Amino acid sequence: MSLFPWQSQLEMVAWFALFSGLWNYSDQLSASMLQQGFTRQNAWWLRYGAVSLAVGCFPIFYLGSDLLVGEATGLAEIPLTFTGRMTAAGVMAFGAMLLIATARLVSLQREVLVHKVLFKWDFEFDEYLDEQVWMGGSIPELCSLNSRLGRGRLSLAVMNSDGEVVSLGVRRSHSLHFDPQEPFQLTSWVALEGGHSVAVWFRTEEDRRLPLEEEISEVNRLVAALTEKRLKARHVLFHNGSQVHTLYSAPPTQLPQTGQGLFPLNRESTHTL
Repeated sequence: MSLFPWQSQLEMVAWFALFSGLWNYSDQLSASMLQQGFTRQNAWWLRYGAVSLAVGCFPIFYLGSDLLVGEATGLAEIPLTFTGRMTAAGVMAFGAMLLIATARLVSLQREVLVHKVLFKWDFEFDEYLDEQVWMGGSIPELCSLNSRLGRGRLSLAVMNSDGEVVSLGVRRSHSLHFDPQEPFQLTSWVALEGGHSVAVWFRTEEDRRLPLEEEISEVNRLVAALTEKRLKARHVLFHNGSQVHTLYSAPPTQLPQTGQGLFPLNRESTHTL
């Protein structure tokens, strides 16, 4: 005996269509909740989005699992009680739901961040990253990579555990400035990209000798957000038109722990191009 009256193929199609619509609606609802979470920097909205996605996809997985259990027990001529069939279908559906919903949640978070939250940023730089292996821990290589992006750009390079740049985000900016929730949003994107550390680069639109005090404060805010998620800022660089100033530099093997404070900024370190 099943929860669903499998009397005809038409009924089966109707149930699958109904639960597919529920899954599609929950996917859209989850995207809206994730957007609220990233915009408001509120973890509860992110949790609600995950729950919404899981709840929406579970019924269709249970439906398919119930059908499979029924067919399997029928072919094997194994007697199965109503409770036993529900339990078997529920366990099978729960496992499938965890696998599919987790993968979908990761891709949905990335879609929301790239297209709805960090819409000022451009992340399509595969042609540069495919040309060669760029080492984000090397300031000369960062100079070479960022020289192609033009002036008046704020760039963030995501690096893997070997220090290779695997993703690049760039937006136009007249100063090294982040919106109130942008450090949180960027660190979430870095984590989804599988990054272990980042290098931040700002190149001025017009030549000016030193960074502003507000820009130094922005560096502190970004590094604090990265530290909270156990990510590392390898370098934060400021290019004034003729020299690269190292505003922040972390030892390549040291990962700051939450609560330990930031590494001191080094505004005196410069590299003439």
